[in-house]
Amino acid sequence: MTWAQFFSSQIFGIILGSLLTAGFTWFVEWRKSVGEQKVHLREKREEVYLKACDILMRLDKCYREKYVEQDEYEEYKKLFNDLQSHMLVYASSEIYDEYYKLYEEIATLYVGIKKKKQREKLQRINANKVEQFANKIRKELGVKGDVLCQ
Repeated sequence: MTWAQFFSSQIFGIILGSLLTAGFTWFVEWRKSVGEQKVHLREKREEVYLKACDILMRLDKCYREKYVEQDEYEEYKKLFNDLQSHMLVYASSEIYDEYYKLYEEIATLYVGIKKKKQREKLQRINANKVEQFANKIRKELGVKGDVLCQ
């Protein structure tokens, strides 16, 4: 069998068809895998970002109230510690930096404030900051609309 006969034979067609099918199948599976990875990353980020917002609100409560139950504080500490590695892996650098900046602001804002009215005012300021943080998260995740600041 010569090369000319081989290229015009059915065997060549079968081999070529098999290679094209395998290549196309690989490409489709690769695209599907990339899409699934993006969805998984988005879902993990949503989960981590929700926990981050929850922790910021709990942190505000811990510093705002004069007395917080020990078990409530321990629960907060556990949630905060558990979130650290997830933030490092899944959060974007912008959200990661913003989270720790906001965390530090809330933690230091109540120092030396004893009057209830001042604490309530700071709580409203912190609530607005957390809402702005949530809006940045929504924007990053592509969620339409903003959290309404009160």
